[in-house]
Amino acid sequence: MSRVDELASELAMAIVESEEYKNFIQCKEEISKNPQLFQAVNELRRHNFELQNSEEVKDMYDEVVKIFDKYAYIRTNTSVNRFLRAELSVCRMVQDIQRTLIENMDFEVDFLE
Repeated sequence: MSRVDELASELAMAIVESEEYKNFIQCKEEISKNPQLFQAVNELRRHNFELQNSEEVKDMYDEVVKIFDKYAYIRTNTSVNRFLRAELSVCRMVQDIQRTLIENMDFEVDFLE
């Protein structure tokens, strides 16, 4: 195993052991006790993911409002909100890691601008 592979494994373990990830798992376990609620949350997550990764969206703000309006009934649930905030926290941690990697490498990303 290369040093990079070893460090990647260590990083993965550090993420799994982080408070953010533990909180995410705890929140996920809480909402998954209600299968219908968990299914609705996953639909919201899927729609949000598809929207964020779509290149065909004309007005992102309007589309986000539509999604949040459609799923307003589950967003009133405090467990759902805790889960979504916990998920966002883990996602931001991973984004920060990616940003750190890119910033410290000679990896050209100007083409994205």
